[in-house]
Amino acid sequence: MRSELKLIIRNTLVVLVAFVPIFSFAKNVNQETIEIVYPVSEAKVDQRSAYFISVIELAMKKSKTSYKLVKNIVPMTHARKLIAVNKGDIDFVWNGATSSLDNKLDRIKIPIYGGMNGYRVFITHQDNIESFSKIDSFDQLKSLVFGSGIGWAGTTILENASLNVDQAKYESLFHMASKKRIDLYHRGIQEAFIEIAERKAKLPNLAVVNNIGIYYDNPVYFYVSKKNKALSVALKSGLELAFKDGSFNTFFINNPFIKSALTQAKINDRHWFKVGNPLLKADDLVRNSKYYSKLSLPRVVAY
Repeated sequence: MRSELKLIIRNTLVVLVAFVPIFSFAKNVNQETIEIVYPVSEAKVDQRSAYFISVIELAMKKSKTSYKLVKNIVPMTHARKLIAVNKGDIDFVWNGATSSLDNKLDRIKIPIYGGMNGYRVFITHQDNIESFSKIDSFDQLKSLVFGSGIGWAGTTILENASLNVDQAKYESLFHMASKKRIDLYHRGIQEAFIEIAERKAKLPNLAVVNNIGIYYDNPVYFYVSKKNKALSVALKSGLELAFKDGSFNTFFINNPFIKSALTQAKINDRHWFKVGNPLLKADDLVRNSKYYSKLSLPRVVAY
């Protein structure tokens, strides 16, 4: 009997010891810190980038994933960021939905701007404000030159609407508007006013046309390098939780960057010209409406 009891105890200990490395390994996996290399904009002051990094932090905390943010110190245009994330030099970038990016990167199919990026207002030289404020038809816009960034989804959208577009680097476009080399530099309502304020000392003649704008469905998503699957999983689960429990809405409407836009843009007082987005699929529109419905944002009708 004693020998049988000893055999049972010995076998039990062997089994328990065998499981120890497995439990240890699982614990290490759950606590593994994900390194997130993020891009630096070519703009010296860029509150947009700060907003997106804050969204990353919210999602990672919601997913209860340990993470470490690492800055890639090389300033990049948006087009360069898209190349860098594909190569794995950085781990994520924000962009509108495009089939070309979907083929190269992992898109986290949860909109992170609440649909605001579809409301576009126009930065121009202050001398143009009076005449441009009298525009009341889309055909009048076709006689003007729009500035838009290289590789931006908005560039394709404006060209598809038969508007004249001059492409240049992000920072260069402010100078082009200041020198009247372009008529209108289209920016999201969450971008234009802050960008002008940041450049007031060097470009004092820039202003926002006060009563018109263009609207198009233009959700912004995180695109993640396929080399960082752990980040894709963490962002998706974290953002889903943040929308579900309302914390994304709280974060969004209280973010200084967003609050400033809603205060200054006065979107309900503008005449919005609606154009189509050829880059967006029907299932994206259905999916995004689910997330937009959870946000406390005003809705306007585009003409």
